[in-house]
Amino acid sequence: MDSFSYDFAVVYTEIREAYDNIEKWTKIQKPAFNIKFWAMNPHMRAEPKGVLLAIAPFNAPVYMLLTPLVRFQLPHIGRHGC
Repeated sequence: MDSFSYDFAVVYTEIREAYDNIEKWTKIQKPAFNIKFWAMNPHMRAEPKGVLLAIAPFNAPVYMLLTPLVRFQLPHIGRHGC
């Protein structure tokens, strides 16, 4: 039970943080005012950088595999609904 709580408590914390902050991370941002671009109504939308490959040995703790997946991939899935 001790190893179960240790492995999954870290991953659960990461999932909870990602779930709580997904709205803030995916919000469209407006850049600072610039006279050259004011008529175009510019905005910045966060987009994923690429694909994540997580490789871990079979005897490694579960959190070492799942934490990077949650930290880097879940925000991208939430943005694009994939």
